[in-house]
Amino acid sequence: KDILLLTFSDWSVWLQTSLSFTAVIYVWLLPWLQTTAWAHTCQTETVEGEVWEYPYCAYLIDWSWVRKILEFMHFNIWFEGGVSVSDYIANAQATGGMAACY
Repeated sequence: KDILLLTFSDWSVWLQTSLSFTAVIYVWLLPWLQTTAWAHTCQTETVEGEVWEYPYCAYLIDWSWVRKILEFMHFNIWFEGGVSVSDYIANAQATGGMAACY
């Protein structure tokens, strides 16, 4: 017995493809949307005299117990990295835009 019968027409394939491209285009536009204050970016931080600013980000390790262990071992307590899609969509309007594309 068939519980659910799905059929795909040329129209539904075209629609699915178009919606997929919309999401890809949105992700590609995130760096530009950052310049319009739509997408989120990291704050400028100075770590040991070195300035980290967009698109290179420095984050202080949030977990205090991990930070204490790293400080005790004389390791770096900052995480340096570049921006990511999850960093770009870390505010309400950018997350909503991403959800609308899907």
